[in-house]
Amino acid sequence: MAKLGFTDLKSRKEGQKNQKSGNRRKLQSREYRKKEKAVEARQFLSIVERNKMARNSNDAFLQQNNRRRCNKKKFELLSSLLGYYVTLTSIISAFNKLLCIQGDPLLL
Repeated sequence: MAKLGFTDLKSRKEGQKNQKSGNRRKLQSREYRKKEKAVEARQFLSIVERNKMARNSNDAFLQQNNRRRCNKKKFELLSSLLGYYVTLTSIISAFNKLLCIQGDPLLL
């Protein structure tokens, strides 16, 4: 009887040990899943951040490109206006010379 009680006690202790190790494994697997979820969340956030940064840099590139295009148009407009001004002044000076030759100067 005593021997039977000892084995019962021994088996109960082993059972408790197995239960503890099983609980430890469950806890470890739960912690592992939490860590995996955290890693996945960080990876997802880093992807989102990278996409946001790429979008921002793309927007900045487009804005810079638009500024260049606008500056180019302004330059073309100013150069054409300058060309018209030079042409107009040369026409006026030629007209003045023509009038001076005839003796009636136009004062501009």
